Amino acid sequence: MAIDQPAPSALAEALVIGFTRMGILHNLARLTAGQIPDQAEGGVRDFVQVSGFGLEENSGQEGQLVRFALTVNGQPSGDASLLIGDDGATPLQRTQRVAFP
Repeated sequence: MAIDQPAPSALAEALVIGFTRMGILHNLARLTAGQIPDQAEGGVRDFVQVSGFGLEENSGQEGQLVRFALTVNGQPSGDASLLIGDDGATPLQRTQRVAFP
C-alpha cells in the first residue's frame, strides 16, 4: 500500500519522537495501514509525553534501570523501563507496556 502525498512538515520529528517514546511498532502499524505517523504535521512532542522518571534501586540487573510513564493525547497509556549500561551511556534493553482502551 502506497502513501501518495507530499511529505508532511514535521515527518522526521514525528518518526523520531514516536520511535523513542512509543516504540517502532506503533508507526509501523500505521504505515502498513496506509496512514502517516501521528502528528506528522507538528505537535508530536505535546501528543506523546514521558514523565515520572525514576531510577530503580536493586533491579537485579547489571546497569541502571530507569522507569517512566507514557501519556498519549493526554491519556495515561503505559509505562516503560530502560536498562542503561554501567558506563551510563549505552542502552541495553527497553521494555514497554502499553494500555489500550
